[in-house]
Amino acid sequence: SMGVAAGRRGGHAEAVDCLTEALQLAQDIGAAHLVAKALRGLGRVEYDAGRLDAAAEHASAAVSTATRIRDLDEVVESQMLLAEVHHASGAARTAYALLQQTFEVAHARGHRETAAIRRRLTEVKHGLTD
Repeated sequence: SMGVAAGRRGGHAEAVDCLTEALQLAQDIGAAHLVAKALRGLGRVEYDAGRLDAAAEHASAAVSTATRIRDLDEVVESQMLLAEVHHASGAARTAYALLQQTFEVAHARGHRETAAIRRRLTEVKHGLTD
């Protein structure tokens, strides 16, 4: 999205403004699938800026919205982001559990990210200490 692209160019405030406007428009027209995408975009921009609490908040809201409307592709994408946020926050076990759940959903749906999720699961597992 334009907001995520702006965030990657270093325009955090511009990205947040753009995605917040997209979120508001999606809410105004009742397009829950676009609400979930805008929330995930906000989560990504905040994650990229190192604002992990805000990233977790947006990613969690995206997962909840996508789950409510049964948009399983968006659930997968949003859970992947949420797992990355947890991992970056030092909650590797939480990230691993979420990645396992995400892998199961992705694998059952033949999602395009299944192999990437499997690789990430392996990486996170190797980082866990018992």
